[in-house]
Amino acid sequence: MKAALRRMKWTVAVLALVAAGSADRAAAAGSAGTASGVEILVGGSARSLAMGGAGLADLREPGAIWASPAQLARMAASEMAFVHGMYVGGVSLEELAVGGPTPLGAFGGGMKLVRMGDINSYDSAGLPAGTVSPGQQAFSLGWAWPGGSWAAGVSGTYMRSQLAGDAKADAWAGDAGVNVVLTPGFSIAAAAQHLGTGLDYGGKRASLPMTVRGGASYAVADLGLLVAVDGVKPSDADLSVRAGAEKSLALRSDVTAAVRAGWCGGAPQGSLTGFSAGAELFWHPAGGFVESTAARFETETKSYWVSGIRVSYAWTPMGELGNAHWFSVALVF
Repeated sequence: MKAALRRMKWTVAVLALVAAGSADRAAAAGSAGTASGVEILVGGSARSLAMGGAGLADLREPGAIWASPAQLARMAASEMAFVHGMYVGGVSLEELAVGGPTPLGAFGGGMKLVRMGDINSYDSAGLPAGTVSPGQQAFSLGWAWPGGSWAAGVSGTYMRSQLAGDAKADAWAGDAGVNVVLTPGFSIAAAAQHLGTGLDYGGKRASLPMTVRGGASYAVADLGLLVAVDGVKPSDADLSVRAGAEKSLALRSDVTAAVRAGWCGGAPQGSLTGFSAGAELFWHPAGGFVESTAARFETETKSYWVSGIRVSYAWTPMGELGNAHWFSVALVF
Protein backbone atom coordinates (compact mmCIF):
# COMPACT_ATOMS: atom_id res chain seq x y z
CA MET A 1 0.00 0.00 0.00
CA LYS A 2 2.90 2.38 0.66
CA ALA A 3 3.98 2.00 -2.95
CA ALA A 4 0.45 2.71 -4.10
CA LEU A 5 0.32 5.85 -1.98
CA ARG A 6 3.61 7.04 -3.46
CA ARG A 7 2.09 6.62 -6.91
CA MET A 8 -1.01 8.46 -5.72
CA LYS A 9 1.09 11.44 -4.59
CA TRP A 10 2.48 11.62 -8.13
CA THR A 11 -1.07 11.50 -9.50
CA VAL A 12 -2.14 14.37 -7.23
CA ALA A 13 0.89 16.38 -8.40
CA VAL A 14 -0.09 15.75 -12.03
CA LEU A 15 -3.64 16.86 -11.24
CA ALA A 16 -2.24 20.01 -9.68
CA LEU A 17 -0.37 20.71 -12.90
CA VAL A 18 -3.59 20.05 -14.78
CA ALA A 19 -5.20 22.62 -12.54
CA ALA A 20 -2.36 24.91 -13.51
CA GLY A 21 -3.48 24.56 -17.11
CA SER A 22 -7.12 25.49 -16.55
CA ALA A 23 -8.90 28.54 -15.17
CA ASP A 24 -6.97 28.35 -11.93
CA ARG A 25 -3.82 26.79 -13.41
CA ALA A 26 -1.57 29.43 -11.93
CA ALA A 27 -2.85 28.64 -8.45
CA ALA A 28 -0.96 25.35 -8.47
CA ALA A 29 1.88 26.00 -10.88
CA GLY A 30 4.27 27.50 -8.35
CA SER A 31 4.69 24.36 -6.20
CA ALA A 32 2.38 21.56 -7.25
CA GLY A 33 1.63 19.20 -4.41
CA THR A 34 2.45 21.48 -1.46
CA ALA A 35 -1.27 21.92 -0.85
CA SER A 36 -4.01 19.36 -1.22
CA GLY A 37 -7.68 19.51 -2.16
CA VAL A 38 -6.74 20.37 -5.75
CA GLU A 39 -10.20 19.43 -7.01
CA ILE A 40 -11.32 22.90 -5.95
CA LEU A 41 -8.67 24.43 -8.19
CA VAL A 42 -10.07 23.16 -11.49
CA GLY A 43 -13.26 23.87 -13.38
CA GLY A 44 -15.81 26.45 -12.29
CA SER A 45 -17.19 28.12 -15.41
CA ALA A 46 -16.67 27.40 -19.10
CA ARG A 47 -17.01 31.15 -19.70
CA SER A 48 -14.22 32.06 -17.30
CA LEU A 49 -12.06 29.17 -18.49
CA ALA A 50 -12.26 30.44 -22.08
CA MET A 51 -11.19 33.89 -20.85
CA GLY A 52 -8.00 32.59 -19.28
CA GLY A 53 -9.55 32.37 -15.83
CA ALA A 54 -10.43 36.08 -15.75
CA GLY A 55 -13.89 37.54 -15.20
CA LEU A 56 -14.24 37.39 -11.42
CA ALA A 57 -15.95 40.80 -11.40
CA ASP A 58 -18.49 39.80 -14.05
CA LEU A 59 -19.54 36.25 -13.15
CA ARG A 60 -23.34 36.09 -13.44
CA GLU A 61 -23.93 32.34 -13.36
CA PRO A 62 -24.13 29.45 -10.86
CA GLY A 63 -20.43 28.66 -11.39
CA ALA A 64 -19.71 31.81 -9.39
CA ILE A 65 -19.97 29.69 -6.25
CA TRP A 66 -16.57 28.18 -7.13
CA ALA A 67 -14.93 31.62 -7.51
CA SER A 68 -16.73 34.20 -5.35
CA PRO A 69 -20.13 33.67 -3.70
CA ALA A 70 -20.80 37.44 -3.89
CA GLN A 71 -21.28 37.09 -7.65
CA LEU A 72 -24.42 35.02 -7.08
CA ALA A 73 -26.14 38.32 -6.28
CA ARG A 74 -25.48 39.51 -9.85
CA MET A 75 -27.59 36.74 -11.39
CA ALA A 76 -30.74 38.10 -13.04
CA ALA A 77 -32.59 34.76 -13.04
CA SER A 78 -32.38 31.28 -11.58
CA GLU A 79 -30.08 28.97 -13.50
CA MET A 80 -28.75 25.42 -13.41
CA ALA A 81 -25.47 24.56 -15.15
CA PHE A 82 -23.62 21.32 -15.83
CA VAL A 83 -19.91 21.32 -16.79
CA HIS A 84 -17.88 18.41 -18.11
CA GLY A 85 -14.10 18.71 -18.37
CA MET A 86 -11.75 16.27 -20.09
CA TYR A 87 -8.07 16.22 -19.14
CA VAL A 88 -5.03 14.25 -20.16
CA GLY A 89 -4.25 10.90 -18.56
CA GLY A 90 -7.88 9.88 -18.12
CA VAL A 91 -8.61 12.62 -15.57
CA SER A 92 -12.07 14.17 -15.85
CA LEU A 93 -14.25 16.58 -13.90
CA GLU A 94 -18.02 16.91 -13.60
CA GLU A 95 -19.82 19.88 -12.03
CA LEU A 96 -23.43 20.72 -11.29
CA ALA A 97 -24.28 24.17 -9.95
CA VAL A 98 -27.56 25.99 -9.30
CA GLY A 99 -28.27 29.53 -8.17
CA GLY A 100 -30.56 32.51 -8.40
CA PRO A 101 -32.20 35.45 -6.64
CA THR A 102 -34.78 35.13 -3.85
CA PRO A 103 -36.46 37.67 -1.52
CA LEU A 104 -33.84 36.74 1.08
CA GLY A 105 -30.86 37.27 -1.17
CA ALA A 106 -29.24 35.03 -3.76
CA PHE A 107 -28.59 31.38 -3.01
CA GLY A 108 -26.41 28.85 -4.79
CA GLY A 109 -25.22 25.30 -4.48
CA GLY A 110 -22.93 22.98 -6.34
CA MET A 111 -21.20 19.65 -6.38
CA LYS A 112 -17.99 18.68 -8.11
CA LEU A 113 -16.51 15.27 -8.91
CA VAL A 114 -12.92 14.62 -10.06
CA ARG A 115 -12.10 11.21 -11.49
CA MET A 116 -8.42 10.34 -11.89
CA GLY A 117 -8.96 7.13 -13.87
CA ASP A 118 -7.59 3.69 -13.05
CA ILE A 119 -4.02 3.58 -11.74
CA ASN A 120 -1.92 0.45 -11.31
CA SER A 121 -1.26 -0.45 -7.67
CA TYR A 122 1.74 -2.32 -6.24
CA ASP A 123 2.37 -4.00 -2.91
CA SER A 124 5.36 -3.40 -0.60
CA ALA A 125 7.41 -5.88 -2.64
CA GLY A 126 6.76 -3.96 -5.84
CA LEU A 127 4.45 -6.62 -7.28
CA PRO A 128 1.25 -5.69 -9.14
CA ALA A 129 -1.78 -5.49 -6.83
CA GLY A 130 -4.55 -4.53 -9.21
CA THR A 131 -5.74 -0.99 -9.80
CA VAL A 132 -7.12 1.86 -7.73
CA SER A 133 -9.60 4.51 -8.89
CA PRO A 134 -8.92 7.66 -6.87
CA GLY A 135 -11.37 10.52 -6.85
CA GLN A 136 -12.32 13.70 -5.06
CA GLN A 137 -15.67 15.37 -4.43
CA ALA A 138 -16.74 18.81 -3.25
CA PHE A 139 -20.19 20.02 -2.15
CA SER A 140 -20.88 23.74 -1.66
CA LEU A 141 -23.67 26.03 -0.47
CA GLY A 142 -23.52 29.81 -0.79
CA TRP A 143 -25.52 32.95 -0.04
CA ALA A 144 -25.09 36.53 -1.26
CA TRP A 145 -26.79 39.80 -0.48
CA PRO A 146 -27.27 42.45 -3.21
CA GLY A 147 -26.80 45.93 -1.79
CA GLY A 148 -27.42 47.99 -4.90
CA SER A 149 -24.04 48.96 -6.26
CA TRP A 150 -22.33 46.37 -4.04
CA ALA A 151 -22.78 42.73 -3.12
CA ALA A 152 -21.26 40.40 -0.55
CA GLY A 153 -21.47 36.66 -0.09
CA VAL A 154 -20.19 33.63 1.80
CA SER A 155 -20.12 29.92 1.07
CA GLY A 156 -19.11 26.66 2.71
CA THR A 157 -17.63 23.56 1.09
CA TYR A 158 -17.28 19.98 2.25
CA MET A 159 -14.54 18.04 0.45
CA ARG A 160 -13.91 14.33 0.37
CA SER A 161 -10.88 12.60 -1.12
CA GLN A 162 -10.16 8.90 -1.65
CA LEU A 163 -6.72 7.90 -2.92
CA ALA A 164 -7.12 4.17 -2.27
CA GLY A 165 -9.34 1.81 -0.29
CA ASP A 166 -7.92 2.78 3.10
CA ALA A 167 -6.55 6.22 2.21
CA LYS A 168 -9.44 8.64 2.68
CA ALA A 169 -9.77 12.16 4.01
CA ASP A 170 -12.29 14.97 4.27
CA ALA A 171 -12.18 18.68 5.01
CA TRP A 172 -14.31 21.79 5.39
CA ALA A 173 -13.57 25.15 3.79
CA GLY A 174 -15.19 28.55 3.50
CA ASP A 175 -15.14 31.32 0.88
CA ALA A 176 -16.09 34.99 1.09
CA GLY A 177 -16.35 37.68 -1.57
CA VAL A 178 -17.39 41.24 -2.36
CA ASN A 179 -18.33 43.00 -5.59
CA VAL A 180 -18.71 46.73 -6.31
CA VAL A 181 -20.10 48.42 -9.43
CA LEU A 182 -18.14 51.68 -9.64
CA THR A 183 -19.77 53.02 -12.79
CA PRO A 184 -22.17 51.46 -15.33
CA GLY A 185 -20.24 48.63 -16.94
CA PHE A 186 -17.20 48.89 -14.63
CA SER A 187 -16.98 46.45 -11.70
CA ILE A 188 -14.35 45.28 -9.25
CA ALA A 189 -14.40 42.19 -7.04
CA ALA A 190 -12.32 40.38 -4.44
CA ALA A 191 -12.57 36.96 -2.82
CA ALA A 192 -10.82 34.78 -0.23
CA GLN A 193 -11.06 31.06 -0.99
CA HIS A 194 -10.43 27.70 0.65
CA LEU A 195 -10.20 28.92 4.25
CA GLY A 196 -10.51 25.83 6.41
CA THR A 197 -9.13 22.54 7.65
CA GLY A 198 -6.69 20.34 5.78
CA LEU A 199 -7.13 16.83 4.43
CA ASP A 200 -5.92 14.21 6.93
CA TYR A 201 -4.63 11.02 5.30
CA GLY A 202 -3.89 8.64 8.17
CA GLY A 203 -2.51 11.27 10.53
CA LYS A 204 -0.66 13.29 7.89
CA ARG A 205 -2.53 16.52 7.23
CA ALA A 206 -2.26 18.29 3.88
CA SER A 207 -3.18 21.97 3.92
CA LEU A 208 -5.72 23.45 1.53
CA PRO A 209 -4.53 25.94 -1.11
CA MET A 210 -5.87 29.13 0.49
CA THR A 211 -6.21 31.77 -2.21
CA VAL A 212 -6.87 35.50 -2.50
CA ARG A 213 -8.36 36.75 -5.78
CA GLY A 214 -9.11 40.19 -7.18
CA GLY A 215 -10.45 41.37 -10.50
CA ALA A 216 -11.91 44.16 -12.58
CA SER A 217 -14.12 44.09 -15.66
CA TYR A 218 -15.37 46.70 -18.10
CA ALA A 219 -18.30 46.18 -20.46
CA VAL A 220 -19.04 48.33 -23.52
CA ALA A 221 -22.72 47.60 -24.03
CA ASP A 222 -22.99 49.28 -27.46
CA LEU A 223 -20.22 47.05 -28.80
CA GLY A 224 -21.21 43.90 -26.95
CA LEU A 225 -17.64 43.74 -25.62
CA LEU A 226 -16.31 42.80 -22.20
CA VAL A 227 -12.69 42.89 -21.03
CA ALA A 228 -11.51 41.53 -17.69
CA VAL A 229 -8.27 41.29 -15.68
CA ASP A 230 -7.77 39.16 -12.55
CA GLY A 231 -4.98 38.55 -10.08
CA VAL A 232 -4.65 35.34 -8.03
CA LYS A 233 -2.34 34.67 -5.06
CA PRO A 234 -2.54 31.14 -3.61
CA SER A 235 -0.76 30.15 -0.41
CA ASP A 236 1.57 27.77 -2.24
CA ALA A 237 2.48 29.77 -5.36
CA ASP A 238 3.38 33.23 -6.64
CA LEU A 239 0.93 35.91 -7.72
CA SER A 240 -0.39 35.30 -11.23
CA VAL A 241 -2.29 37.48 -13.66
CA ARG A 242 -4.91 36.45 -16.20
CA ALA A 243 -6.82 38.51 -18.76
CA GLY A 244 -9.66 37.82 -21.15
CA ALA A 245 -12.24 39.30 -23.47
CA GLU A 246 -15.73 38.40 -24.68
CA LYS A 247 -17.61 39.59 -27.76
CA SER A 248 -21.39 39.06 -27.89
CA LEU A 249 -23.29 38.81 -31.17
CA ALA A 250 -27.06 38.86 -31.73
CA LEU A 251 -27.60 36.25 -34.45
CA ARG A 252 -31.40 36.46 -34.25
CA SER A 253 -33.94 37.94 -31.90
CA ASP A 254 -33.90 34.70 -29.92
CA VAL A 255 -30.30 33.55 -30.39
CA THR A 256 -27.18 35.22 -28.98
CA ALA A 257 -23.62 34.03 -29.55
CA ALA A 258 -20.37 34.88 -27.82
CA VAL A 259 -16.72 34.32 -28.68
CA ARG A 260 -14.04 34.43 -25.99
CA ALA A 261 -10.28 34.39 -25.62
CA GLY A 262 -7.86 34.81 -22.77
CA TRP A 263 -4.40 34.38 -21.33
CA CYS A 264 -3.18 33.13 -17.97
CA GLY A 265 0.30 33.52 -16.53
CA GLY A 266 2.06 30.61 -14.87
CA ALA A 267 0.79 27.93 -17.26
CA PRO A 268 2.84 24.79 -18.01
CA GLN A 269 5.53 25.16 -20.67
CA GLY A 270 4.73 24.31 -24.29
CA SER A 271 3.12 25.71 -27.40
CA LEU A 272 0.35 28.26 -26.93
CA THR A 273 1.34 28.56 -23.28
CA GLY A 274 -1.32 30.32 -21.25
CA PHE A 275 -3.79 30.98 -24.06
CA SER A 276 -7.40 29.80 -24.10
CA ALA A 277 -10.50 30.30 -26.22
CA GLY A 278 -14.16 29.37 -26.37
CA ALA A 279 -17.64 30.14 -27.65
CA GLU A 280 -21.28 30.08 -26.55
CA LEU A 281 -24.78 29.90 -28.01
CA PHE A 282 -27.71 31.19 -25.96
CA TRP A 283 -31.22 30.35 -27.15
CA HIS A 284 -33.83 32.52 -25.41
CA PRO A 285 -37.24 32.51 -27.18
CA ALA A 286 -39.52 35.41 -26.32
CA GLY A 287 -41.75 34.30 -23.46
CA GLY A 288 -39.72 31.13 -22.95
CA PHE A 289 -40.31 27.73 -24.47
CA VAL A 290 -44.00 27.22 -25.26
CA GLU A 291 -46.12 24.60 -26.95
CA SER A 292 -49.29 25.47 -28.89
CA THR A 293 -52.01 22.99 -29.81
CA ALA A 294 -55.09 23.74 -31.92
CA ALA A 295 -58.38 22.37 -30.60
CA ARG A 296 -61.19 23.16 -33.06
CA PHE A 297 -61.12 26.95 -33.35
CA GLU A 298 -59.15 27.59 -30.14
CA THR A 299 -55.41 27.56 -29.50
CA GLU A 300 -54.08 26.36 -26.17
CA THR A 301 -50.63 27.52 -25.10
CA LYS A 302 -48.63 25.69 -22.45
CA SER A 303 -45.70 27.49 -20.89
CA TYR A 304 -42.67 25.68 -19.53
CA TRP A 305 -40.29 26.69 -16.78
CA VAL A 306 -37.21 26.94 -18.98
CA SER A 307 -36.78 30.35 -20.60
CA GLY A 308 -33.38 29.82 -22.20
CA ILE A 309 -30.56 27.36 -22.86
CA ARG A 310 -26.83 28.18 -22.88
CA VAL A 311 -24.33 25.85 -24.53
CA SER A 312 -20.67 26.75 -23.99
CA TYR A 313 -17.26 25.35 -24.88
CA ALA A 314 -13.76 26.22 -23.67
CA TRP A 315 -10.35 25.08 -24.87
CA THR A 316 -7.43 25.44 -22.46
CA PRO A 317 -4.02 24.26 -23.77
CA MET A 318 -1.70 22.93 -21.07
CA GLY A 319 1.60 22.98 -22.90
CA GLU A 320 3.41 19.65 -23.03
CA LEU A 321 0.63 17.99 -21.00
CA GLY A 322 -1.86 18.35 -23.86
CA ASN A 323 -5.22 20.13 -24.09
CA ALA A 324 -8.24 20.31 -21.81
CA HIS A 325 -11.75 20.60 -23.23
CA TRP A 326 -14.75 21.94 -21.33
CA PHE A 327 -18.42 21.63 -22.23
CA SER A 328 -21.24 23.37 -20.39
CA VAL A 329 -25.03 23.27 -20.69
CA ALA A 330 -27.12 25.66 -18.60
CA LEU A 331 -30.88 26.02 -18.21
CA VAL A 332 -32.22 29.50 -17.41
CA PHE A 333 -35.55 29.61 -15.59
